[in-house]
Amino acid sequence: MDGENNNRRPRNLQGLLRFAMEATKSEDAPSGGQQIEIMDPERRQFLENALKALTIDVIEQLQKAAEVIGSETTTEEMKISAMDTILNNVDDIDTAIDYCKIGGLFILLPCLNSPYSTIREKSCLLVAELTQNNPYCQKQLLEADVLPKLIELLDENETAVAVASIRAISCLVRSYEPCLKAYTAIGGLECLLGCLQPHQPEKLITRAAFLLNSLCSDFPAIKDDLIKLKAIETILPLIKPSSDYNICVETLLSALCSLIECREAIERCRTEGNNFANTLEEVIKLGIDKPECKEIVDYSHVLLKNIFDSGQEGEVTDR
Repeated sequence: MDGENNNRRPRNLQGLLRFAMEATKSEDAPSGGQQIEIMDPERRQFLENALKALTIDVIEQLQKAAEVIGSETTTEEMKISAMDTILNNVDDIDTAIDYCKIGGLFILLPCLNSPYSTIREKSCLLVAELTQNNPYCQKQLLEADVLPKLIELLDENETAVAVASIRAISCLVRSYEPCLKAYTAIGGLECLLGCLQPHQPEKLITRAAFLLNSLCSDFPAIKDDLIKLKAIETILPLIKPSSDYNICVETLLSALCSLIECREAIERCRTEGNNFANTLEEVIKLGIDKPECKEIVDYSHVLLKNIFDSGQEGEVTDR
């Protein structure tokens, strides 16, 4: 899942140079095995020039790819190939920022409106890659006004496009309050809950539950809004016992654990009474002996205790 990947590494010139220096230490080591820490100045200059040229080539490559995508004369295949070129480079934070600075965002809205589903999907993935853990790019994409179109794409018949769209929304909104405000102002939370429906593809439900959970973690105050929008009632019917590990069930249980930190949320869960308690007990029974289901079982235990154990009632926060 996108949000779980927090290991994006800058590939700037100095970082590449340090890597190259480390990689060449063994070549400079004397026979005794002791490494020489200082690189020969001539070799250092050579590497700096080579890496600088490489960096420039990446930017030029991105510019050319954006031009191909923006051209009215290029084919769908050419646009897809150019989009892949961009996607393969902007997973790096520095390159993503550079891409925004060279004006590459002009392709996004036309591509999100493309008649070709593959291009719409890859455009959503591009938004995700640019904005993941990257406040600078989140600000730029917010100003590019792509959020309304991303929300619209959640209703796509093409599952891959809808799933890519919610991934893009997730990366754009998470941990960046200005985007959250814009998202909620245009009905984003309602649309998010619209993805948590039995008729929706499981991949979309999983992504939506993950985003809901992340929003609760990043912006605790949003729980009140979600509860008023009947997030509890929306999630409960989706939790089904399974004899196999199911990431969708795990993500839904995790999201529910995030929501039940106030009395109103717990009371809403209790309206299902023994039905929901029985569901949780069955989930535990089916997963208790399976290591891969440990998180599912743990979440279910937490929910049983906090919702149905009357001994915990006094610890619930009133809102």
